[in-house]
Amino acid sequence: RLQDFKNDCGTIMLNILGKGRDGYKQDQVKIDDRLFNDIKSYVKDFGITDYLFESKKSSCDKISTRTIRRLAKRIFEECGFDNLDMLSAHSFRHTSCDLALESGMSIQEVSENMRHKSIQTTMIYKNELDKRNSQFANKLCDLLY
Repeated sequence: RLQDFKNDCGTIMLNILGKGRDGYKQDQVKIDDRLFNDIKSYVKDFGITDYLFESKKSSCDKISTRTIRRLAKRIFEECGFDNLDMLSAHSFRHTSCDLALESGMSIQEVSENMRHKSIQTTMIYKNELDKRNSQFANKLCDLLY
């Protein structure tokens, strides 16, 4: 909801409700100024008054998780992915974790930003990333030699 954005001494924070093994937990995430400017433009251009992503049925209601799943599948399909049955809206979270690790962020930074309770959870991503990079290097060497 728009009311979940807060200005904390010049830093834009978004109150979120995350899901975990222990139920729902409230937290805050920092919103980059560039992203926040895009959000403000989106809100203005589409006349958003409450929910950032409103239901087509009612502007007083948010879109459902089912709609989010369908939109994610459509995006993956339009991008030409083959394995649609293995992709979900949660895949975007995995991708952001992978990109953060590939960009050089420390495992600790990524773990904190992903709000993982244990760094071991983040290590799963790192180990998968290392494995993929190793497979890529092996395939590349096979092509060269």
